[in-house]
Amino acid sequence: MTISTISEITTQLKSGARPNLFNVSITPPPTVTTVLPSNANLLCKAGQVPAMTIGMIEVPFRGRRIKVPGDRTYAEWTATFIVDEGYKIRTFFEEWANIIKARDFSSAVKRNSGLDNVDYYGTVNVQQLSDKNTVVRKYSLKDVFPTDVSQIDVSYDTSDSLMEFTVTFQYHYFISSQT
Repeated sequence: MTISTISEITTQLKSGARPNLFNVSITPPPTVTTVLPSNANLLCKAGQVPAMTIGMIEVPFRGRRIKVPGDRTYAEWTATFIVDEGYKIRTFFEEWANIIKARDFSSAVKRNSGLDNVDYYGTVNVQQLSDKNTVVRKYSLKDVFPTDVSQIDVSYDTSDSLMEFTVTFQYHYFISSQT
């Protein structure tokens, strides 16, 4: 379809997706006993629609290189959270990380307690919302676990901002759906 007038362009832009209309929800593994606060989705300041890459295999054949699709890989996923006054969100992610690997460099806590190997996997849902606050697209990241809980910067120089930190997750795959 060719757009030829300004009113047609304006009409098309009104229906465009906005990056600030999103919702992130996290379902932790059952081994995390700290409850993620109900306002965590509101305090998730930023995230991404997850990325994927299909690798490429070059096969040499008679002086040429034939390109064949390879394996699909999924990039790490990072979210930025505003620190709540009681550090509840931060405590949640610290406990999840401690379940994966104990702080004293011993074997993972889950193995010490005799639990199954998959007891540290959770799910993250990223929803893109319309301007009417309805879900238009959903990405469900499967078998998620945190690999990095970032530092929180503190400074006497900073007075007009809220503290925040990022959490980097690894996951096996995602499922996307249109609503």
